[in-house]
This record gives sequence, structure tokens and C-alpha cells, in this order.
Amino acid sequence: MTLPPGARLTAAGETVVVAGSAVDLARRAAAFLDARISTAIIRNGQAVLALSGGSTPEMTYRCLAGYRPDAASLALLQVDERLVSAGDPRSNGAMIRRAWGGRVPLLPMIPAENPLPAPGRLAAAYAHTLDRVAPARCLGVPVVDLCILGLGEDGHTASLFPGSPALAERSRWVVPVAGPAAPAGGSPQVPRLTLTLPVLDAARCLVFLVQGGAKAGVVRQVLQGKDDLLPAARLVRRARRAVWFLDTAAAVGLSL
Repeated sequence: MTLPPGARLTAAGETVVVAGSAVDLARRAAAFLDARISTAIIRNGQAVLALSGGSTPEMTYRCLAGYRPDAASLALLQVDERLVSAGDPRSNGAMIRRAWGGRVPLLPMIPAENPLPAPGRLAAAYAHTLDRVAPARCLGVPVVDLCILGLGEDGHTASLFPGSPALAERSRWVVPVAGPAAPAGGSPQVPRLTLTLPVLDAARCLVFLVQGGAKAGVVRQVLQGKDDLLPAARLVRRARRAVWFLDTAAAVGLSL
């Protein structure tokens, strides 16, 4: 894999790019993603991307949309989604469509239906979409070219939370999951759909986008393999095809 400019390796061999600001992080990540997209299009005629939600990815998607104004050679999938209507402000899909400005159509996890179908039906339908859009296979699992992920302070990635039964899933590609436990007095969390570890494992490249000092501790744990119970740590150890874009605050605990 061609490394992005300024990439450094951790002691454990993980690839890390440290950016000076959120804008710098988004620009560097978008440039790397654009190069990988070009490689996939040359190889396969299209690039299949699986996109996460969150404010850090949104800025990156906006930058990337500037590089990629045409839709013909891109397929945009979702990594995970809250079980809310397609227009709900909590919807990852709504954020992704907004960030891309309608230039590239998204294949959404949640259809524009009211009321929503049962979670199991939604998961099965999206597995069918994944099967159709990503025909390449690794041990029978669909292969996406790029999977863009975030990292929670609890070590979750996608909607795979610590202790979730979904972490043990090996046969299904998309599953419904419970939302994380709400903080005391916080608003209740809604259930979600998520790609499973086998699909994330099979991706040609994982790109983590993380910023903020509140995540410095968990970044260190994941990249140094300090906690086997963290979902992101399990994924990184298994896949070994990850590039981490961090701001200086998130990278403060690393020895680079």
C-alpha cells in the first residue's frame, strides 16, 4: 500500500498521519482517499466506499467531494446507521448526502419509508445491496475498496460497541444492534444497523479519522494493543490495512 505523505509508523507497525488541525486532517485524508479511489477505478472500473457518520468524517467528505464531482465510477455505502427516518438530523445518511452535496448518490441503509421496516428486514436488504455493489470476495465476504471509520471514547468503531453480541457475528454481513448505554440523565440512544467485523476485515483499506484530546487515551490503547476488549483494537489487529489520520490532540499519547 502506498502511504500518504507525512505518514509515520508506530512501534507496532501501524500507519499514522498527524495533522495540525481539523481542516488539515480533512484535507490530508481526502487527498489520500482520492488517490486510493483512482487506483480502484483503474483496477476495477469503480471504487466502492463504506462511509461512517460523525463530524470529523463530514469535513473529509466535503473535501473529497471537491476532488470527485462525478458519480459514474463511485459507489457509496454506509458503515452504520441509526434506526431513524432518512431525514432525521441524527441520521448518518443525511449527513453523508449533505457533505457530498448530492453529487454522488448514496445507497442508504434506511429507505425513505414511514414506518420503517423491521430491523432484521432492513439488515437483510442492505446485505443484498452490499452483495450486488461489491462483487469482489475475500473468503466469501464482499470486499469494499475503502472503509472510513471513526473511534469512540469507549473504543467502539462502526456501531460495534464493547460487549456487543455483534462482535461475535461471523456469517451475517449486516446486523441490527442496540445503541450504547445512555449516560445518566442523557437522552436515550436509538438502535442501529452496522456492518460486521468480517466485512470490515475484508476491506482493502481502513481509514480511521480521529480528533480531540478526549480520544488520546483510547487511540493509544488501540494502536499499542493494550486492551483486547476494544472493538477497534480487535479490528486493527486482524486487518492490518489501516491508516490513521489524527490531529495533534488525539495523537498526544503516541511515541512516533
